[in-house]
Amino acid sequence: MLMVALSCGQVEDGIYDPEFNVYGLLFSTQTIQEIIVDRTYLMDEPSGQYVDDALVVLSSDGYIDTLVFSSAWGKYMSSISHNLQPATTYTLSVTRVGFDTLYGSTHVPDTFSILNPVYDTLTLEDTIVFTKSIGAALYGCWVTEISTLMKINFVVWSDPDDSLESFILGEYFYNIPSSLYEISITAYDSNYYSYHFERTDSIHCAGVTGGVGLFGSSWNARKEFYIITD
Repeated sequence: MLMVALSCGQVEDGIYDPEFNVYGLLFSTQTIQEIIVDRTYLMDEPSGQYVDDALVVLSSDGYIDTLVFSSAWGKYMSSISHNLQPATTYTLSVTRVGFDTLYGSTHVPDTFSILNPVYDTLTLEDTIVFTKSIGAALYGCWVTEISTLMKINFVVWSDPDDSLESFILGEYFYNIPSSLYEISITAYDSNYYSYHFERTDSIHCAGVTGGVGLFGSSWNARKEFYIITD
């Protein structure tokens, strides 16, 4: 349940109008996108179920989809399969009687690729180098052992003064077995960065107007390596 509580010290009973509170993050690794729709509540107001009767529309140039609410997952999901397009602006609208319409906008980070190592075997001393994703504010990295699905994750901050991005494996973890691993790097847009990492005294609002919450996007690159740690 998304929880955004509003102080009622300055709000008289019967005057406060709830707003939509959404959480939506588009992924290039999915053809079905998902949007959570809730609403804001007063501090002493019990929260209810997710809003399940809104009209939720996701669109971009040449693409429009009315999402369908899934009671099993508690979220709105794409009604048609769609491959997310890089460097493309997607918009969101959420409407329902009694609420102001919420609008969202996100510009998907551009494609990027892992350049180094060019070979498929590396050690913890090796540096992973990848091209910049234009529009990315930060990168989420996951290193997954293929056989056990053990995952290690960390954040790499974008360096505006460098033409490439990089990190040394051994700076983020150690004492892992020699094995085949997948390195997955996800570029997140500025809306995601603002929502999760910028400090603010106000209610979080990133990529949306007419309500609160997050509407952002991401792009992923991945590659398999055999990591030798012995």
